[in-house]
Amino acid sequence: MLPKFLRTRCRLHTARQLPEALKAEEQSLKLSPYSTAAWNNLGGILTNLERCAEAKSAYRKALEIEPENTGAMIGLAQLLHDGRGNG
Repeated sequence: MLPKFLRTRCRLHTARQLPEALKAEEQSLKLSPYSTAAWNNLGGILTNLERCAEAKSAYRKALEIEPENTGAMIGLAQLLHDGRGNG
């Protein structure tokens, strides 16, 4: 596991790019609405933006398309475990 200061630094760097990443992922889903990778990525971006209810929906959509998608299972489980997927 990375030391806390490195995790924080990485998170801050990524946060500056989240609005652009969100737009790109939404565009990707318009072109390929059944892409579990795109739904999973969207869930991660929305989680980082603290839009947890939307993230939960994105992870669930990925699981609807591919029930064995471990990335979506983990993302959704983490949200629920942290108590952030209740909204």
